[in-house]
Amino acid sequence: MTGTSALSLFDYTFVNTGLNATSAASYDGNVASKYVEEPLYPEFMRKPGKVMMKIYYDEDDHRILGAQLMSKEDISTAIDTLSVAIAAKWTLEDLALADFFFQPRFDRPWHYLNVLAMAALDYKLGGADKLLF
Repeated sequence: MTGTSALSLFDYTFVNTGLNATSAASYDGNVASKYVEEPLYPEFMRKPGKVMMKIYYDEDDHRILGAQLMSKEDISTAIDTLSVAIAAKWTLEDLALADFFFQPRFDRPWHYLNVLAMAALDYKLGGADKLLF
């Protein structure tokens, strides 16, 4: 069980699963984390919306241990993906290359969870995230 939860407060949706800053101290291993802010929509849509994310992972084997997301948009279903990833012992590499739905009017070529994992791995995104279809 990863302790997955969600909260809607004022204009924000907060979601959480697995380890966080407080519980990371009890993990028997090397915990690292990465914070990322990412737009939710392609630039050409000129639609506001961003997600703030933090992922916790084992620094040695890159296994995902926990995550928190916050946005004014409804990003609550994304935490289910991360909860399943933790239970399945996914690594950052697994999440970075996971296949997510893409349609230009709904989201970007790289899903924000892909981007979060890539950022934790210090991957640099190429031009595909800027393409217009």
